[in-house]
Amino acid sequence: MFYKANKFWLWFFGVLSVVYLSTFIYLAYRSWLDIGELHFNWVYLTGFIIFSYWFLELTKKPNLSSITLKNIKTKMYEIGFNKSWIEEIKIVLDSRLSGYGERKFQEWFSSLNYSLPEELRAETVAIKLYEEHSTLVEEQVKKLEEETKLTWGEQTVDLIGLDEKSRKVQLVIRHRLSDIALDLLI
Repeated sequence: MFYKANKFWLWFFGVLSVVYLSTFIYLAYRSWLDIGELHFNWVYLTGFIIFSYWFLELTKKPNLSSITLKNIKTKMYEIGFNKSWIEEIKIVLDSRLSGYGERKFQEWFSSLNYSLPEELRAETVAIKLYEEHSTLVEEQVKKLEEETKLTWGEQTVDLIGLDEKSRKVQLVIRHRLSDIALDLLI
């Protein structure tokens, strides 16, 4: 699986590798026609090897071993979540871990990509979380507005139709969990 940020570079280096290889083959063929022997052009071969290495580096799967409940919990504390909020989120993550197994859970968590876990998509669950942790949610919404330079309403356009409280909670959860996943992958 390729990450979206790498798709451009994969395409770019893939095309360059094909160009380098075809130029190398063409020059070898031309030198054989002109002087009856093959001249080896080390510059083109070295370039091809370098671009192949970059391509292989870009296609490597990320190391998912750092995605553990303990590390996720630690990151949530670093963000500024309180213990009761973390326990609410941890319940969802625990159920996923027990249902999926460790490897599948790590893959799922790493590919959240600013989407919300299904267990937290229900409006009633989000409103309940907001009512229990309204100050935390409002603080995080303000931080997200400062970080992204977008209002919370602009960031939750895809959630229009839901209650305002629900939209704010879902924004905070999906954004912060995705940030945690990216931090743990780096």
